[in-house]
Amino acid sequence: MQAVGDAGFKSVSLSRPNLVGGPDEPLPGDVMQAAQAAGLQVEYQPVVGSASTSADVARFGQLLEAFPRPTLPIASR
Repeated sequence: MQAVGDAGFKSVSLSRPNLVGGPDEPLPGDVMQAAQAAGLQVEYQPVVGSASTSADVARFGQLLEAFPRPTLPIASR
């Protein structure tokens, strides 16, 4: 995450559900902690694309409006 901050990003939107990429994937809490340590604003909003709701979409929009830019989105593949 330090490299993300060094690249100029100001915030991270983490929407990848826990372990969706398998057991070797970092846990959301670890990603959030690393982002915060790098001085980035971060929010975890786990969303499964096939099960996303209108509330998920609205919340994502609110986050994008509120976050300092640029924002790095981290989502499922």
